[in-house]
Amino acid sequence: MEFRRSAEGRVERAVDVRASDIATSTFGWAVGALSQLLGVPGVQTVAVSSMGADGQRGSVILVHLHSTVETETIADGSGGFGAGLLSENDEFGSSIAGLGDLDGDGSQDMAVGARGYDGLTSDDGAIWILFLRSGRLDVSRDRVIGW
Repeated sequence: MEFRRSAEGRVERAVDVRASDIATSTFGWAVGALSQLLGVPGVQTVAVSSMGADGQRGSVILVHLHSTVETETIADGSGGFGAGLLSENDEFGSSIAGLGDLDGDGSQDMAVGARGYDGLTSDDGAIWILFLRSGRLDVSRDRVIGW
């Protein structure tokens, strides 16, 4: 994925992706705004889901928008998220919501849905509460399992 800014300052997305990748990644299924996650004035962050990534384990991509565009990925085993927490067909990223600063560290936190997560029964679903840290991606995990 490649991002660039137009002469007018708008962020444009240029992507070279095969049609088969688009059909399975569901990039952009859910989007949530997280203001000043990095703690730098003028830098806004958008969380974008790709719930079909990695065998439908799913992922969330944090896109930091400023003079350059940087991305970080939260997925099974990456971005501070523990390995083996997600399984195939969990669809982590099926929903995203900014929650404000729940833990008082000055950074926005967010909820991420995983509609196919297997809890007490198959496909119960779960909501992961992700506590994000200013200036770096440091995710501690908690989850609320659907009922």
